[in-house]
Amino acid sequence: MDRSPIGWEISVSPVSLSEKGAELFGKKDLAIHQMHRDIVFPFPYDKEKIELLGSSKRCEVQAMYQRGRLITVQGHPEFNQTIMNEILEARHANGVFDDSMFEEGMSRVAKQHDGVVVAQAFLKFLLED
Repeated sequence: MDRSPIGWEISVSPVSLSEKGAELFGKKDLAIHQMHRDIVFPFPYDKEKIELLGSSKRCEVQAMYQRGRLITVQGHPEFNQTIMNEILEARHANGVFDDSMFEEGMSRVAKQHDGVVVAQAFLKFLLED
């Protein structure tokens, strides 16, 4: 993992799901709160065992899965509009985000997001045989 040369991925952002991702999350795409500038450059695992679940324009590896072992997402399903507003405002006030980045994030902060969908998939994962 390293810093993305493309920059931050913030606020509610789209994630395109793979076939396995669509199966696990029950939909073709996710909308999920993001707050990172990290990226996984090389596929860090054995493709025979761990599957890519989704990707975005800014981060190719958005989610991974191995039955009975792991499920991950890059985004923050636990965030909501209130939390994201506070983070965006704090990072703007502290100079982490310039006006343009702040306004871009604020323009999507109230969009529908799939945090509950992700939580449901995590629960299914925990109950797998």
